[in-house]
Amino acid sequence: MPAPAEEVIFAGAVEGLFFKGLGSRVTPELQQELKAVGLDLTRQLLPAYPRKVWNAALPLAVQHVWPQLDLADGHYRLGRAIIDGFQETLLGRALAGMARVLGPMRTLGRMRQNLRTGANYNEITLTPETANVVLFWINEPFIHPGYVQGLLHGSIEISGGRNSAVEIVSRDPAGTTYRVRWD
Repeated sequence: MPAPAEEVIFAGAVEGLFFKGLGSRVTPELQQELKAVGLDLTRQLLPAYPRKVWNAALPLAVQHVWPQLDLADGHYRLGRAIIDGFQETLLGRALAGMARVLGPMRTLGRMRQNLRTGANYNEITLTPETANVVLFWINEPFIHPGYVQGLLHGSIEISGGRNSAVEIVSRDPAGTTYRVRWD
């Protein structure tokens, strides 16, 4: 039986968040702390980074970029920043264009594939409740749920949804369920 693949984040996600989404807000102090957890932004990016490096990097970014915010708001902004930044990459522009054509429901239905462009481990379960409301489960138990809320809000907006709301429904040892609504 082959060994399971290491769970990794790809360089495109790192570029989308730290170089594009946060850009000049990444201070030398933040760079040093990121380097200490295994993410050196002063060198050419590696093709991939272990999931544990990403999980350690996100709260550091929140602490440095938005120290005045509580954890939930800071992680929400970080989730928005990766969506905004990823759209500035070649692959992100292509995915954003496709989302605008597909609309919110079909975009959420493709989230596993979309998220797999940035990481090799994300699993999604989508349970439609109505035409504009879904339960969205993702296997991200290690990061603050505000990050995924920001990511989902940004994804709904890109795909043409308006007046979106993303609420945490439940958490389990493997992930978190969100209720996503839009007009």
